[in-house]
Amino acid sequence: MVYKMISSKSVIAKVIADLDLKEEDIRITDIKSWIGEACMNIGSVNQLEHKVVVLPLDSYQCKLPCDLERLNSVAYSTQDCGGWIPMKKTTGTFSVYDRKEGCDNCEMLIQDVAMFPLVKSMFNLNSDKQALDKLNEDDNLRHTLSYLINEHTVCTTNGKMDSLVRDTNFSNTIQYDLKPGYIISNVPSGYVKLSYHAIHLDEDSMPMIPDIPSYFEAIYWYVAMKLYYPKYLAGDISQNVYYDMKRSYNFYRK
Repeated sequence: MVYKMISSKSVIAKVIADLDLKEEDIRITDIKSWIGEACMNIGSVNQLEHKVVVLPLDSYQCKLPCDLERLNSVAYSTQDCGGWIPMKKTTGTFSVYDRKEGCDNCEMLIQDVAMFPLVKSMFNLNSDKQALDKLNEDDNLRHTLSYLINEHTVCTTNGKMDSLVRDTNFSNTIQYDLKPGYIISNVPSGYVKLSYHAIHLDEDSMPMIPDIPSYFEAIYWYVAMKLYYPKYLAGDISQNVYYDMKRSYNFYRK
């Protein structure tokens, strides 16, 4: 069981001291990458940190956090202070549905009673009274739902549904999908709240590692092995020296 994490800067300090590196020889960016590789190769301890962030949604998308390792859930609101509605992951290429054209004359007043079924479904409520209480206690939720029903569901004009969509069952849920580095939605703007797990980082964005001596030693020997690999290829160090580093890494990683 891991109870404590330490910064990987302690590994770098040991590498500099033990290998007698000069200041101009310190390849910090490469060493940081190698530490991450070593942690993934060892794989026995993968402690992730839970985070919740609120991000602005613009032009149907927002940039994902750079430290995201696993996405748990997504919620939407028109404001960054509340009224969060769970978003549904799209299940197909044509799942995301936005407001149809020609909806300028749609009725803008949404009565509470029209939102009761959605509120009951969202919060697992049993009665209209409970749904009304939920709307009354969170005015941001009422505002967000009203906006979404007006702007991003199948529209009617003068109380009659367009002939092209009559008898068609559209989904009016708020949806999202993922593409490399971004989350995309079927609403153009607002805010998304992300619950996700991230790799532990210190204040300088260096990876945190479990405070276990064997784990520390395995990472140290992996970095040393990587530093001396070019010298081994060039013939500057013997095969025995390089393979001794490799054996040490394989010993501690077990």
